[in-house]
Amino acid sequence: MKQRSYLFLFLLLFLVFLLVFLYGLFFYFPIENRVLYTNVTVGDKIGLDITNESLVFGILTPGGTSTRTVVFSNDHDFDVYVKISVDGSISSFLYFDELVEVKKGEKKTFSFTLVAGQDAGEYIGFIRFDVFRRLNAKLFN
Repeated sequence: MKQRSYLFLFLLLFLVFLLVFLYGLFFYFPIENRVLYTNVTVGDKIGLDITNESLVFGILTPGGTSTRTVVFSNDHDFDVYVKISVDGSISSFLYFDELVEVKKGEKKTFSFTLVAGQDAGEYIGFIRFDVFRRLNAKLFN
């Protein structure tokens, strides 16, 4: 009798663990992600570089600003949140919304504004877009 109660308890704990794990897969892990290369060169002249595969700010003078946009289309059958993050030496110069809700079928334009530092050089990085099922945004804070 004691073995049955241990087996029942083990199965119950395993089922709870499995449900928590599946819930986490469904809600807490991104359903999609995209990464864009980004860079800027700070120098004594101004230049522009346009490409569809990266977010390039070209050449800016120290203290100069530039804004680029990315259009995101929600093709899912549900609302999503897009969590945006930047890695690399460019990250401290780039300003953007970190969490954006996008309704089902909606297209949203994300703006990225770069304020060049005072030191000349090339600054590079990657912008990551993680797409999550619509949840309470407080989960990401």
